[in-house]
Order: sequence, then structure tokens, then C-alpha cells
Amino acid sequence: LKNPRIFVLMLVPHSSQGYRPSKCRLPGCNLPCNIRDGFEHDYCSRSHASQDLGYNVRPHGSCHKCSLRGCEKTVYFDVGANRVHDFCSRSHAELAISLGEWPIRSSANLTQVCALPGCNVTVAWDPHSNSPFYYCKREHALRAREKRLEPPSSEHFDRVFAGQNFKIALMKKSHSKYEGLKNQFHSSWKKESSGTPVVQRIYQITNPQEVYGEFLRYSKKVGNVVRRFHGTSLHGDCRLGVHLDKAPCNQSSCAICNICKVGFDMALSGANTSFSRYGPGLYFSATSGKSNDYAKPVNIGNKNFRAMFVCKVAAGDSFVTTKTDTSEFDHLGLPPRGYSSVVGQPAPGGLNYDELVVYQNSAAIPCYLIIYSI
Repeated sequence: LKNPRIFVLMLVPHSSQGYRPSKCRLPGCNLPCNIRDGFEHDYCSRSHASQDLGYNVRPHGSCHKCSLRGCEKTVYFDVGANRVHDFCSRSHAELAISLGEWPIRSSANLTQVCALPGCNVTVAWDPHSNSPFYYCKREHALRAREKRLEPPSSEHFDRVFAGQNFKIALMKKSHSKYEGLKNQFHSSWKKESSGTPVVQRIYQITNPQEVYGEFLRYSKKVGNVVRRFHGTSLHGDCRLGVHLDKAPCNQSSCAICNICKVGFDMALSGANTSFSRYGPGLYFSATSGKSNDYAKPVNIGNKNFRAMFVCKVAAGDSFVTTKTDTSEFDHLGLPPRGYSSVVGQPAPGGLNYDELVVYQNSAAIPCYLIIYSI
């Protein structure tokens, strides 16, 4: 042996004809130890000895018999999942369960339903983890994977889509934050000339770890974190939020999916508008009706769908102004020295609605996405 501290097999002599061998030492294996040439080994097979002693071996299932009484076939080994099953086939598993031969059973007492949207069947029981599975059957698990769906972390989410490095979860009305977000969106609209908005859906965003980390570091440095709205355009070919079953897209020109993926980008400042009152920056507002000016719609059927982020913005020390041009900043710079942001306050003859402008990518992160129509 290359490593003298590792012993693959321990040999124990026996001589009695009616001798009953002990069980394999590998945790979870109930097979008898292998007996060869009058000696009993500590394991049922060489692979279980290697596995228990820490060698990197793949399970294969060839040393295990089907758990259905009377069946001598070897159990099924799923190569793709690298998993050894307890039966040789699905039919034998179902038969053993129906006969009451399989002790680890069942979804009969479960109330949790399949995580595939639209399926109300109770979930299956996973005998390997001795816990409920997220889906009622393998087919639904595979179908969810194809749609880039993940099991919801809470019963108050309808579905969760996996982006490239982020997650976006459709909130149910029962979610504790749903009504608060909806009410804030409506009460802060204020711009009657834009029409009356109707909230269609609200999503919660799980930011990429690096984006969230940069925001935490920046916000800790400057302080004054506030919640603000940010309107953006729906991409013509991306149907996230418009159609329930559509996942985030991978198009570089999709503003919504790219903000979710990499955060806000100063390099794209003004991409959706030719007017940036306080210079190149990231623009937000406490007035949802104001942010709606930057939300270009997509027409589906008889509805014009629009999208708006609810964001955390680290404003820090804000330079407050009521002026509508940047002439006063010619000698101050943007933002003025000693400040992290610019706040435009409404005033007679000036701004009609508030604006908050920050000048660092890490100064804001998207937290929620509201899909609405007017």
C-alpha cells in the first residue's frame, strides 16, 4: 500500500457451518459482509470498502439486490445522477410500496404539493434523504429544469426562475411584502396625466453575490440607504414578467435581465433617454409616476406592459437643488465635491417631481421588479 495507514479490508476467521455473517460496515448498507476462502471481510464488496475508507470511487449498484422480496436482480444505477436506487426498476419500487414491503414510504401524509407550477399532486418521498422531494415525479423535476425553474423557498412564492447568476421569484399576494409594495407603487404615482397603473405581477430579486457584496461595502461607506423606483424598458424579445412561464433571457440588449445579472451600469447611463438633467448618472425617484417616464412599454394583446424596479440606493450625503439645469455644477462637478449624490427637489417653475442621482455602479441594487400596465 502507498499509504500504510489505510487498510482496505479486515479479515476475521470463521469455521461454523451455520455462521451468520455480520453486516457491511459502510453506513446505510445492510448487506452481509463478503465471505471468501473461509474468512469474513468487513465489507460486502471491494467498492464499499474503498468508499468507506475515503477513496474516490463511483457507486455502481452491482453489489446490491433489488429490495422487492424474491427479486434477485441488481438495483438500477442512474449514471447521470450518479445514484444507486433501491430497486431494479420503477415497477418493482411501486409494487414493493403497494405491498407494504418498503418501510420508507410515502407521500400519503404529506401536504406539500409538486413545485412544478400547475401541478397540485403531493410531492414524492425521497428514501435516500428520508425527506420529501420537491416534485411529484422525476418527469416534473426534469420539466422544471428545462424551464429554468427552481423550487420556491417559501409557500408565498408562486415560482422561482434561475438566471445566469441570479434568481427572480414571483410573489403571491399572500407574501407579507406584496401589499406594501403594491400600495407604495400606487400611492407614490402622483402623475395623473400618465394614466392609472394596474399592477400585474411583483417579483423578488436575489442579486448575484458579487453585486450584493459591492453594494454592501459602498452603502456601509456612505450610508443613507433609501428605497427608490427606477423605470426601464422591456425588451421586445424577452417575455420575463409578461408571460408567467418565461424565464430570464440572455440577450445583452435586455435592460431588465442585465440589471438583474450585473447590476446598474454607468456606461449605459442615458441609453433610454436623451435627457439627463444632472449629468451622466443613475436616476431614481420616490415618485413611481416619474420613473414611469423611462419605462418603455411592450404591447401584448390589448395591454401595454411596463417594468419598474424597486431599488435600494445608497445616497450618502446628497447635494439638494431645485434648479433644472447643471449650470451651477460647472464649478462644483458632478456630484459636487464632498457629496455622493444629487437630489432634485420639486419647486414652482422648476421640477415637478423629485429625482435622486448617484454616480457609482455599486450605489444601487434592484430588489423587486413590478410589472404593470396602464
